[in-house]
Amino acid sequence: SRFRPADFPRAARCALDVVARLARSRVAITGETITIDGAARNPADFAALSKTLGGSVPGSFRLAQNAVNAPRISPYPFNISLGSGIARLTGFVPSEALRKDVVAAVSAGLPGIRIVDETQLGDGAPENFLIAVRFGVAQAGRLASGRVALEDGNLSIEGTIRTIDDLKPLKDASRNAVPRGITIARVAVGARSDDVPAQDCDRLALPADHPDKPVGETGLDLSQIDAERAVPACQTAVQNYPNVRRFYTALGYALQKRGQHQEASREYRRAAEADDPTALTLLAGAYREGL
Repeated sequence: SRFRPADFPRAARCALDVVARLARSRVAITGETITIDGAARNPADFAALSKTLGGSVPGSFRLAQNAVNAPRISPYPFNISLGSGIARLTGFVPSEALRKDVVAAVSAGLPGIRIVDETQLGDGAPENFLIAVRFGVAQAGRLASGRVALEDGNLSIEGTIRTIDDLKPLKDASRNAVPRGITIARVAVGARSDDVPAQDCDRLALPADHPDKPVGETGLDLSQIDAERAVPACQTAVQNYPNVRRFYTALGYALQKRGQHQEASREYRRAAEADDPTALTLLAGAYREGL
């Protein structure tokens, strides 16, 4: 036997330190072995215990069983925050194995985005947790920036869309095939409106009454538009800034001037889905005039 009686006080102190970090526990010293069974009080205690018990126990003693479970978390949050080419994962995951699955799902669903994983281990995940995460990742793929938050079975989506055509699917998310046990609690998404500097499209085709006019721009009446210059300029703006609603409205305005009324109405409708009031007015006018 390696047992040294002088090591027992150190082993006892170790056991008491472990007990202090557990919400429910059984810690036993039998002969030269220490047995631990229980759940950590909180994530910080779980991290500390994982680090402490990952090493050796005092002196001649050995760890016969280490069954420290992650703390129970309620409510149970998991978040994906998007911005500046980064997807930041926070909240909780049920296990190391599922953490790998979650990161893999985010990597597959958000290609080209750098992932920063700041999740912690916690018990109490909702049923179908990984399925819910994958559904959330699919919604996050439609955002240029923002957040997808899962709390228990409730999913919230907020932010700025990636392209104008991503807006309607996000707003309709609650009517799509939502996984069992998941409820869409909130959708607050929109297009960019006022943070893109003036482009040639603005100067050549933006309607005079548009609420998103850049500073210094006055906009134009339909009679002032040179469609042959304005259409390609606005097509370029839409390509470069696919989530800016005013460029779709301006493209529609230029197409209307060129007599391409169906194409103009299509662009007005896309901008109107992004709550562009000028596009909605122009679309209504096209219907009124039978165009």
